Amino acid sequence: MITRSMEKIALKMAGWFPVVSVTGLRQSGKSTLVRKIFSEYDYVNLENIDTREAALADPVSFIRDRPQRLVIDEAQLVPKLFNMIQVVSDETGEPGQYILSGSQNFRSEEHTSELQSLGRIS
Repeated sequence: MITRSMEKIALKMAGWFPVVSVTGLRQSGKSTLVRKIFSEYDYVNLENIDTREAALADPVSFIRDRPQRLVIDEAQLVPKLFNMIQVVSDETGEPGQYILSGSQNFRSEEHTSELQSLGRIS
């Protein structure tokens, strides 16, 4: 694999923040990047219909029943997870708990109202 300059940045951010998002164009290597540099984390891909349906059906259990070192690929497919991720990451306050990856901006208009209700953006 080609070493990417984003590797160092993502690792640095995970050392500072509880949740790190890696976004970009489709097929640009986001999944490969996060799986490589966060290989010790559990990994879920919400493109998998069974996984996505489980997350949609019960976002609380989906997050609570998994380790707090978790990569969630295509996270934008289940925006309800963001609330639970915030709750859990705020409880521990530890950096590097969740790595969110996706091809769409998590702060898109569709998700802005949820984030505003959490007091995260104005």
